[in-house]
Order: sequence, then structure tokens, then C-alpha cells
Amino acid sequence: SGSPSSCKERVESLSFNPPFTLMLASASMVDASSAFVAFLEKIGYSSPLENSAFAEYNQITNIWEYLLSIVTVCIIPPICEETLFRGAVLNSFRGTNKWLGIFVSAFCFMIMHGNPDQTVHQFILGVVLGYIAWETRNIWVGILIHAINNLIAITISFAYTIISSNIDTGVIEGAAEATTYSWNDIVYTAISGVLTAALGIYLVILLTKKLKKHIENKKAAANVNDASKSENNTENVEMLKKLIQAGMNVARINFSHGNIEDQRQKI
Repeated sequence: SGSPSSCKERVESLSFNPPFTLMLASASMVDASSAFVAFLEKIGYSSPLENSAFAEYNQITNIWEYLLSIVTVCIIPPICEETLFRGAVLNSFRGTNKWLGIFVSAFCFMIMHGNPDQTVHQFILGVVLGYIAWETRNIWVGILIHAINNLIAITISFAYTIISSNIDTGVIEGAAEATTYSWNDIVYTAISGVLTAALGIYLVILLTKKLKKHIENKKAAANVNDASKSENNTENVEMLKKLIQAGMNVARINFSHGNIEDQRQKI
């Protein structure tokens, strides 16, 4: 038991495994996306992804196609898309409104995919990636999340193709008909989707804060190291003052530069 603030402090003090946290955050968006796709189908929308010719063309039928898909889906697109949307588009809003930039870049990211099936998932993912890029001023974390998200998608597709190839077609069609959503199913899935997506976004926010703090500490350590190399003692003192005012509470002295007396004077 405890106050809300103490509970928040306990949660924020937890250590997060970045790859696992990113995979969990990506998976948390599935229900929201599924609910939206089910809603579209309920009102008569037919997904091009379910078109037999399109689906057959995009099937991953062996390990070599899977490995090729890792390069063409999980490496090249994340790098190019994050550079464009979180690098160029989002950064054009620096100095203006943070959330406007995040939402505009997420909207452009969503529209670029040109598929109603992916609307909700891509927009939520775009917001998450935009937030991380804005706070850390680094697109590589977003590239990693994007790559993990795509890897999950192609792995599921590959697994489904392998499993379905060993099952009678009639059984698969019967299972598809049995999983048709009712309006109640859509509502329940949407509620579940909102809750799980919120949890995933919260985990990403906590991870982003820790990452941002880590980056700032690395920069502070680098600045202290640069200052320690300077022969100008006044310059060293001014640099340390700025770092302390910025929140630095630990400093490492590099004894490979100067002697003990020099370091004593700096302290």
C-alpha cells in the first residue's frame, strides 16, 4: 500500500529489459488494430490483404524467403521510414508544438501505408515512435521498435503459412467462419485494445525516460572528460558549474590526464 506518488516512484524505479519491453509494447497494439479491422469488415469492407492472389503473392513459404523478408521488411523500411517521418517531418516541428509534430508525423506515416486495415496500428505506432524520437533526439530506438514490429508480423505470417500448409483447407475456412466477430466481440476487443495499448505506451514512456537520462548522463560524462583535458582551470570550473546546475550529481576524474596535484586543484 502507499500513496499514488509512491506507487509511481516504485514503478519508475523498476529496471526494464529494452528488447523485451519493446516487443511487449508492439504486441500491445494488436487488439486495438484487430477491433478496427473487425469493425471495417462488419460494415462491408473487404481487405485487399485477403484477396487470394495478393495473399498468395505475399506468402512466406520457406526459410530463405523469411530471411529475405527480414532484410526487405525489417531492416530497409524501418531505416528509410524513420529517417523520413521521425527525422525530417518530426524535426521540422522543433521549436514549435511537440504534440502537433508527433501527431502530424504519425498521420503521414499512417497515410503512407495506404491501407485501411493498418490505420489504427500504424497511427498508434507512429505516435509512440514520434514521442521517443522527440524526447531522445535519436531515431535509432524508433528504428529498432519499427524493426521488431515488422519482425513480429512476418514471423506470424511465416508460421501461419507453414501450419496451414499441413491442415485441410476446409478446416481453415471453417475456423475463419467461426471467428467472425459480433458487435459485442468488437466492443470487448476495442476496450481490451485501448487498455493494452495504454499499458504498452506507458511502458514505452518509462523506457524513454530512462533512455533519455542515460543519454544525458553520457553527454555529461563526455563534457567532464573534455573539461578535464583543458589546461584552462577557469574553463574547467565554468564547465563543472554548468553541469552541476543542469543536475549532475556524480563526476568521474580521469587520472590519465595531469597529476594528483592538478586534480586536487580542480576539485
